[in-house]
Amino acid sequence: MSSVLQYLIQTYVPRPVSYFDSNFGEAENMIPLDPAYPRALRGDLLAGACRKAQEQGLSVERIYHCLDGSLQGIYVPQLSRGIFAFAVSGEEDPSVSALLEEAGQWYLQARRVHDLQERIYIEATDFPGVDQVTRETIKKLLGGISPGGKGRQVHRFFGAAAVNQRICYIPQLTEDLPRRYLIKGRPGTGKSTLLKKVAAAAEEKGCAVEVYHCSLDPESLDMVILRELGLCLFDSTAPHEFFPSRPGDEILDLYALCVAPGTDEAHHKELTLLEQEYGKLAEKGHSFLQQAHKVLEQREASLPSYTHQQVLLEGERLLGQLF
Repeated sequence: MSSVLQYLIQTYVPRPVSYFDSNFGEAENMIPLDPAYPRALRGDLLAGACRKAQEQGLSVERIYHCLDGSLQGIYVPQLSRGIFAFAVSGEEDPSVSALLEEAGQWYLQARRVHDLQERIYIEATDFPGVDQVTRETIKKLLGGISPGGKGRQVHRFFGAAAVNQRICYIPQLTEDLPRRYLIKGRPGTGKSTLLKKVAAAAEEKGCAVEVYHCSLDPESLDMVILRELGLCLFDSTAPHEFFPSRPGDEILDLYALCVAPGTDEAHHKELTLLEQEYGKLAEKGHSFLQQAHKVLEQREASLPSYTHQQVLLEGERLLGQLF
């Protein structure tokens, strides 16, 4: 049975980050699509290659653009080959890069406000208690596994704040996993640190580890998947908040376990003001993302058109290289 994974490998704000090498650095062949092709044409060609792979019973990984969620690449693990339609190091258009840099500056300011929120919770958090919860979690998930071989981490994003909607592929990425641990907490209460320690422990055991970073703060982790063990752990707080919805879902609440009771209530006014300020700054950054995307759309409109026959020939060429 073929399967499809969906994720992103790039973010532009607050700074450009690409996990191309982490995902495809050892691939046998990654075929670039001509950047002169309009985005709609590139999407059609990639979707056609994806369908062909699925018809052959092959698993496919679909990679999406962080600005608008458009399909920008596919990878077929069994073949160690893929096709991509994105700049490995980011957007190469100077005007787009300037707008993305401006957006990044606003998101950095928003991040500083987020840091003020974190300070409130850091002072109220029992970090030895968080460490104990982390050790118990690692033992629960990995305690029965003997070290075997060399593990590997692959780094990705499960979503982004795209120009017209928030992209979140947590449901799709985790739909086949029997066990899901939904981590609750607040900023600064140790969610990301717990995920980093679980990822490191799993790698030491020889596991293949999918590591998903926060698109607005790539230093922070939002999800770890141990697919061969049928489990994942993810930060289940806004803006990607979920609740148990099926057997095998379990909440791990760091706020309830390790934060002084009444912290939210004691700092309600200050936290509300900080949240409002964060929203204003993030909205300003988002407006520059929208401007960058508009420039990309204008550039797309100036690209040459292609006949149906040319599209068919290019599709055949790509399939010949991929398969």
